[in-house]
Amino acid sequence: MIKYKNRKKTRLLIELETNPLVERACKKIGISRATFYRWCESDPVFKSDALGAQDRGRDKLTDFVESKLLENISTNQHAAIAFWLSHNTTRYRAYPTKLYIEDLDRFQKQKRVFDEVLVALVEEKGYESIRSIAERAKKEIQDNPDITPNAL
Repeated sequence: MIKYKNRKKTRLLIELETNPLVERACKKIGISRATFYRWCESDPVFKSDALGAQDRGRDKLTDFVESKLLENISTNQHAAIAFWLSHNTTRYRAYPTKLYIEDLDRFQKQKRVFDEVLVALVEEKGYESIRSIAERAKKEIQDNPDITPNAL
């Protein structure tokens, strides 16, 4: 029984290197997904080997899919071109409205905090003192374009 189980485990690991999807690999070997997960829970070495096999399988599958994508790009299929550009270049990525709204909300909250800090500084230090600090920061940014406001 143990030899049979070990043979199944070995066959499953080989199958996961070809096809990293647990459901399909288990079906091909003739075991249930529950059995696979039970083996993973009871045998940490098998679990580690299975995860490694899945990674190798994903790498092989990704390589195959990328080659198909490049074939589609070379035959001028616009969907493939758009997919490649949107996933490999930030200039062509869609900026989802939800992220824009979240960023806008965050910036508005930061502005309110900065406004409160500015009022507090004006009351404490006086306008001329704050103005000289701002001018010094502005000059430093102009002299060094690589500097960010966080670095000040």
